[in-house]
Amino acid sequence: MTGPFNYTKQPEKLFWAPQAGPQAEAATCPADEIFFGGTRGGGKSDTVVGRQIRGAMKYAHHWNGLVIRRKYKDFAELRRRFDELIVAGLPATRVGGENQVNYIRFKNGAIIVMQAIMRLELADSLQGHQYTEICIDEAPTIPFISQLIDVLKGCMRSPHGVPCHMFLTGNPGGTGASQIKAMYIPQDEG
Repeated sequence: MTGPFNYTKQPEKLFWAPQAGPQAEAATCPADEIFFGGTRGGGKSDTVVGRQIRGAMKYAHHWNGLVIRRKYKDFAELRRRFDELIVAGLPATRVGGENQVNYIRFKNGAIIVMQAIMRLELADSLQGHQYTEICIDEAPTIPFISQLIDVLKGCMRSPHGVPCHMFLTGNPGGTGASQIKAMYIPQDEG
């Protein structure tokens, strides 16, 4: 990274580590846009947590992460996982309840927003926002996923030179599965 900010020299305490194999590959993949699919129990949602934490710890106050699911009730496990890591020493606090936007605020100034987007027009509230990493957990459950991705790509930017990524996860099936398949799975494999 060139410019006034040198992110490689900040010490990083390890609060999250991926499992060897596909989770480790997805957690460290440098591609701008990634879809991490598979069956239940493969650690996909935990990879969302890990990618966000690693970015927050590395880029400090220049990190502004966003995690999206379709419904607020679907965040229960992600909230529990963040809370578990906070109790274990992650230097952050979680603010927000079960049916509203949640914020993970780090002592170093980094922030992660967890927001439900039940209808495409709700994504309009993100216009003008900038995020360094946008994670869409369980993307195939969103019937308007391809349109949502188009809207969110306009929010992926950093005035501080932080590399920006979009990371999607999903199990087979769901109302948006055919869109995900068309976007991320080569025709000769699917």
